[in-house]
Amino acid sequence: MHSQAANADAPHNNQSTKPYKGRAVEQIYNTYCIACHMSGVAGAPRFGHAEDWQPHVDKGIEVLLEHVITGFKAMPPRGICSDCSDEELLHTIHYMIDQSQ
Repeated sequence: MHSQAANADAPHNNQSTKPYKGRAVEQIYNTYCIACHMSGVAGAPRFGHAEDWQPHVDKGIEVLLEHVITGFKAMPPRGICSDCSDEELLHTIHYMIDQSQ
């Protein structure tokens, strides 16, 4: 597993190489995502558990991003981060996946 500090703002391997100018993804995770994704509330894939994430990863990043933006099952739209940009959400998804490998 990669260190959180080293990867907090690093682009995922499949992302564009343009510089990321959004908020720190670790901050977004700790503010908006941790409540459900640390414990797995309502079936949320748990942070740090590759086996929880794999079925979601298998659907593709585009599907994951769409689910985050529009809401999916118990997850509210934008994961309650109403002021997060799509780019910030995408980088936060990659952060959570990368930290769960």
